[in-house]
Amino acid sequence: MDVFTLLNKTLHDSNLLTFEATVPTGFESVAMSEVQQKLHVDLDNGCKSRGRIFFNTPYNNWHIVMKLRSVDKVHLLSKGFQDLKFTGVMDNDIMTIKLLSTCVNWQKTISVWDRVNSFIGIKYPSMAEYIVAKEIETKIKALSESFRDSGLSSQILDDLANKACAMDLNYDNVQLEMKKLQQYNLSLLQPECPNSSTINKTQKKLELKEKNALEKIMYNKLDKRNKEEKVLKYRVTCLRKGDHCFGSQDAAHHFGGELQDQYNWVVDLSHYDLNILLCIMRDELYCGVTLTKESLHHRNITHFGPTTLRATVCYSMLCLGCPNLGDIIVDPLGGGGSLSIEPLLLNTGLTAKWCTPVPEQPGGGWVEPQQKPGQVQTRDRRLVKAKPNRLGTGHGHLLPVWWAGCAMVGDEDLSPCQLP
Repeated sequence: MDVFTLLNKTLHDSNLLTFEATVPTGFESVAMSEVQQKLHVDLDNGCKSRGRIFFNTPYNNWHIVMKLRSVDKVHLLSKGFQDLKFTGVMDNDIMTIKLLSTCVNWQKTISVWDRVNSFIGIKYPSMAEYIVAKEIETKIKALSESFRDSGLSSQILDDLANKACAMDLNYDNVQLEMKKLQQYNLSLLQPECPNSSTINKTQKKLELKEKNALEKIMYNKLDKRNKEEKVLKYRVTCLRKGDHCFGSQDAAHHFGGELQDQYNWVVDLSHYDLNILLCIMRDELYCGVTLTKESLHHRNITHFGPTTLRATVCYSMLCLGCPNLGDIIVDPLGGGGSLSIEPLLLNTGLTAKWCTPVPEQPGGGWVEPQQKPGQVQTRDRRLVKAKPNRLGTGHGHLLPVWWAGCAMVGDEDLSPCQLP
């Protein structure tokens, strides 16, 4: 059983869909077991490979697929092609890829994607609607990128964005206004680092992330259109394995270009609504759309730290552990709390007991630091010992200094817990 066999089954059944789900490597069997349990998928309608699983399920089960707890990203596959026999000549092979894009029933796939993401806008625009949307998108992106690199404070940029909308997004006039603001507000410019060469890679990544976030904010402020007036924006992501005379970007560019000619969608690599997935494995190819806007492992995470575990990994570990009644599940690192949250969501017969942060003043709180010789201390991650009869989890467990939790399997009702 492989993905192409699954896709062939959906060709003659309009109610049957083929899904691809990415999973943490090593936990494919856990994810497939969850699919079989919740979707009642038999062995003839599912398969797995490294880091991903494939399965067929009826259309009405799409909402269950989106709630699977062991998978990261979910893709809806449209069609697969085998024995493509690439010639090794770039022009010929690219033409083959372009022709394949027209052999896919995209309407069926887009209808499911629309149902999942509740897209409000124009899915199939006319050429006139595309031209107007493309012109507006070009203006907005050019201005948002200029604002991102201007160095002005966010308050000044907000005022400038309002003026830009009043000027009908006239790029030249807005640029003149921006230069005036830069000249008269030098004190508000972000200071440049004198030794930029000494900035490590982590700081540069953070700065780039902040700039991209600022660009997105400015983009949304400049875009005053109603959602119903916006034309669908898309991009193509190509995953390629094997030796080919073309690159992944070449395949994505030409495959997506053919779709643009066919449906008049607006190409946008950063602010896209629809992500087309194109997978090329030697002489085989399959395509589809991404249903998840971000990986599902972010569901319990607000900030990443040195001990943060992905929720999908925590769920899979718990499934492999098979906790029984009376077992205590301890989260010793307490990075994001997922190891304590996931068992509560996995089984409604669990009870949560939480430890509060240790206050700075001595003698306060539910736990007290106990220095032990030979224990490694890094930054603020000191080990502490819980006081007896205070946490309900027994005493003697080593817990992190900021907070930690554990879930105890029992017959009590699900107790509400509040994260610190």
